[in-house]
Amino acid sequence: MKKDFINKLKEGFKIEDYEIRSGKISNGRFKEEKNLLLIFKYNKEEISLLKMKIFLGRPPYYKPWVEVFDIPNKIKVEGLYIDFYDSKMESKILEFLSENLEPGDKLFVEYTNDEKTLKELSLGIIPVLTRLGFKLFNLGFFWLKDWYYPEGFMEGGPKIQAEKVDSSTEINKQLNSIYNEIVSFKYKQINKELQYRIELILKYIEKNLH
Repeated sequence: MKKDFINKLKEGFKIEDYEIRSGKISNGRFKEEKNLLLIFKYNKEEISLLKMKIFLGRPPYYKPWVEVFDIPNKIKVEGLYIDFYDSKMESKILEFLSENLEPGDKLFVEYTNDEKTLKELSLGIIPVLTRLGFKLFNLGFFWLKDWYYPEGFMEGGPKIQAEKVDSSTEINKQLNSIYNEIVSFKYKQINKELQYRIELILKYIEKNLH
């Protein structure tokens, strides 16, 4: 995790005519953990967007991680509803996380309100081919896992864990693993969108596997 990760969130970033930045930051369960609220600002209106739990790491024993949760399906702004999923807002936040997390750092993204990803996983589609998994793969996260706890409790809601790997050997290993998963994937109805994801990932792997 880059050293100025939290400061960058405090500064925020603009997307078209609105701004996203961190609001209240509080201490977590231990000194390296921070709880953060991400704020959506449009004109003079400020709305709580989502939450992040950030672990800054404890070298040499534990690498940093970020969990993103309490993500809304829609945001109400000035009487209008804005979709979060598949929006420029979602893409910008995931891009920010990709740019500021380093190989070995973990990213957990909750999909409780992500109806498309939730449905795809429930139908047996492998994580990398889901709506969320495909976005994460395209941001360089080649290690993906679905975490689903029926009761939740301290583990929180269902989430996808994503990691980048830090050597050409590990990259090859993960790309090979994804390739094998996809070619052995059997699904009754592969629609155009799913076929598009499959083709793009396989093209990427064929081009980048060494």
